[in-house]
Amino acid sequence: MSEAVERQWVRPDSVTLEQVCPVEVRMLPGGYVIGATARADCEFDAAGRRSVEAAVRKAEPLPYAGFESVFRRVVVLRFRARDKAPASDASVAPRKRGADSAVPDESRR
Repeated sequence: MSEAVERQWVRPDSVTLEQVCPVEVRMLPGGYVIGATARADCEFDAAGRRSVEAAVRKAEPLPYAGFESVFRRVVVLRFRARDKAPASDASVAPRKRGADSAVPDESRR
């Protein structure tokens, strides 16, 4: 799920590196998003909040097949603003946590 959302997020210039924004994602079985809301403790400005919320919706449907047993209707993704890794790094080496523009940590509520 994290990777699907990460691929859709474009960090606005107003979001500085290392800022964190938890986003509550509400979804239906099948990975269909019914809501994505930046939480009150999000450090991003309004443009940054809108960008991560839009990234979640754009990544719909989120991965579901094969994950039915651990499916939760509400999850919290924690975005940490990072620089994007060069494209050549992604194809040669496994992706490291924090190497992309966002590092969502999936927490279940």
